[in-house]
Amino acid sequence: YLRGPRGTGFVYIQKQIANMLEPSHVDHAAAPVLKVMEPSAWVHGLEEESDFGLCHAYQPGAARFEFWEANVATRLGLGAAIDVSLALGMDAIEKKCALLGGQLRKQLQSIGGVH
Repeated sequence: YLRGPRGTGFVYIQKQIANMLEPSHVDHAAAPVLKVMEPSAWVHGLEEESDFGLCHAYQPGAARFEFWEANVATRLGLGAAIDVSLALGMDAIEKKCALLGGQLRKQLQSIGGVH
């Protein structure tokens, strides 16, 4: 389990699998615009299906999940979170998460109406 600053993250995925996935959010870094269609074409569906008359194509591989805008400070924070995780060790983190999860479930059982 890795918890970094909001808006940061990374994915390690096989290129073939990444190419089958559609990102939840897209900008011009993940899917460059190939052409701008004439309004009459996209209003009447004469071109490929797209939003606001823009034809785009996803980048190959994991690049389709990248965003153009980036907060350098939060990316540095993600790097620090990775360093801490590696220093603690994934086994120790897993054990701590399991312990805390068990404690939470036990405490929740003592609250009436919580199942």
